Amino acid sequence: MHDPSTGIFTLRDVLPGSYLLQAAAPPLTARIPIEVTNANIDNLVVDLNSGINISGRFVADGENLPPANSLQVQLRHASNGLQNYIMGTSSTSQTAAPDGTFSIPGVLPGDYRIVPNPSQDFYVKELRYNRLDALADPVTVCCNSDAATIEVVVSRKVGQVEGVIVDDRMQPVAGIQAVLIPDARQRTELYKTATTDQTGHFVMRGLAPGDYKLFAWDALENYGYFDPDVLRRAEPFGRTVHVSESSKLVVEGKRIPANN
Repeated sequence: MHDPSTGIFTLRDVLPGSYLLQAAAPPLTARIPIEVTNANIDNLVVDLNSGINISGRFVADGENLPPANSLQVQLRHASNGLQNYIMGTSSTSQTAAPDGTFSIPGVLPGDYRIVPNPSQDFYVKELRYNRLDALADPVTVCCNSDAATIEVVVSRKVGQVEGVIVDDRMQPVAGIQAVLIPDARQRTELYKTATTDQTGHFVMRGLAPGDYKLFAWDALENYGYFDPDVLRRAEPFGRTVHVSESSKLVVEGKRIPANN
């Protein structure tokens, strides 16, 4: 219920949980994270504003830039410590111009992960928001600023992992999904998946250097590997993989039995 004359609104019968309250009175908008408990929330003030403009650029590490249509950056809103990854909600994205520059207008105050579009041809080597490192953690967009900057350094020296998934009898497993998960679990843009062929073989390309673990669940819901409890139970079955720049690794992974 909303009264346009006073701006007062009421939302009834809201179940407990974490929410993102969004309001709009074009051209002004607002987005507020809210934690609903068993008590009413009264006198909540929603501050509408036009956001800030963020300009940025992609820079190649010692090489020419990849094609501009592959250079895309996305802001993923982080609410109550939870980042909107899977469904792509509450996000803003822009594709770079041929010279690598881009602009994201009207970004509302809040916490965001800056996530360049994954590619098999390059990886993000450095990422800075207002000259501060933003590769792994969210950044805070403030309402008391007129503008901000993003710089993305990319490198074509990507790694590759291929191998075979076997069962407990060391026999290849066909048609199973291999999942490579970085030790920096919050960087879900680095997760890679591949389905094995008839010989149990898989290939994953476009890997950023770093430490990973290889998993292959016998039965798992779609995107179930984002669940921390699922990963905790599967840790003993994971195969540690270290990827270096331009490396090509051959590894063997073990099938994780159902209910593990």
